[in-house]
Amino acid sequence: MLKRIDVKVKTKTLTPDESAAADRIAAKIRRDHPRIFVNADTLAAFRKYIERPDIQRYYQANVKAPAAKIPAEPKVWNGEKGQGRGEGNSYAQLPKPTVWGLDAARCAMIYLVEGDRAMAAKAKQLLKLAGEAALLSFDSKVMAGDYYSTEVIYALAAYDWIYNELTAAERSELLKPLLEYIYRSETEAGKFVSPYCVPEGGFYGVRMLKWYGALAAIH
Repeated sequence: MLKRIDVKVKTKTLTPDESAAADRIAAKIRRDHPRIFVNADTLAAFRKYIERPDIQRYYQANVKAPAAKIPAEPKVWNGEKGQGRGEGNSYAQLPKPTVWGLDAARCAMIYLVEGDRAMAAKAKQLLKLAGEAALLSFDSKVMAGDYYSTEVIYALAAYDWIYNELTAAERSELLKPLLEYIYRSETEAGKFVSPYCVPEGGFYGVRMLKWYGALAAIH
C-alpha cells in the first residue's frame, strides 16, 4: 500500500477504494529518476535530438543563453509585478516574487544534456527559492510565474532532473514547499483568480499539479 512519501506535508485520509486506486497508479511510476518528460530510456535520444542544427540553435538561444544570465546570488523579490486579485475582485498588478522555476529547469536541462554538474548546483540554488516564492505568491494572491502552475511544474521537473545530485536532506528541503503549494492549491482554491484547469480554459490552472508532484515525490 502507498503510505507515504519522503516529505511530510498535510495529507488527505483516503478511503479504501481511493487508496487502492492510488496504489494502482503508483505502481505504474518507474522507480528511477529522471522521469518527468524524459527518463533513462529516452535520454540518449533526447540528447541526440538536441544535436540537430535547428534544435541546437533553439537550445542555445532559449536554454543556455538565459541560464548564463542568471544572477550569481538570485533573490525572491526583484521588483516584479504580476496579475492578481485586487479589491472588489478586480484584476490588479501586485508585487510578485520570482519563482525561478523556468530558470531552474533550464539549468537542470543543461545538466541532463551535457553532464554539467555546476548547472545542477545552480538548479539546486534556484529550487531553494522556488518553493518559498510559490508560497509567497499564494499568500499574496498573485500568480506564481506566468500563471498559477507553470513555474511550479518547471520547478518539479528541475527537481526530478537533478534528483541524483541531491542528498536525502536536500530532496526533502527542496520538495516540501512545492508540495505544500500543491496541497494548498487544492484545498484553498478560493484564493486564486481562476484556479481550475479545464479544456475550454487551456489547462492553465492548478488541478494538474498533484500529478506532477506525485511523479516527483513518490518512491
